[in-house]
Amino acid sequence: KDVTFYLEFDTRADLFADAPQQITIYSGQAPIHTYAVDQLGTVLRKLPIEATQLGTSEMAELRIEVDRTFVPAKLPGGSADIRELGLRVYHAYVEAR
Repeated sequence: KDVTFYLEFDTRADLFADAPQQITIYSGQAPIHTYAVDQLGTVLRKLPIEATQLGTSEMAELRIEVDRTFVPAKLPGGSADIRELGLRVYHAYVEAR
């Protein structure tokens, strides 16, 4: 079936002033949505996905990737956090249409 993928997230858009961070949603190995994130605060995206984009298997896998990340410990006045961060996901939900 066709579905809607709801993704609620935030990023540190302020750290990428030269060009917005790019988020890509994949179904399997195929990119199905790419968009720039240039605002601070929580964002809710409603992404329509066609059944053909999900494949023919009984289960489909969606993957979220960002093109750039940051390390809090490397920021001015940063913490001791050495993790490589890119996107904070609050909710991810798939609803049949």
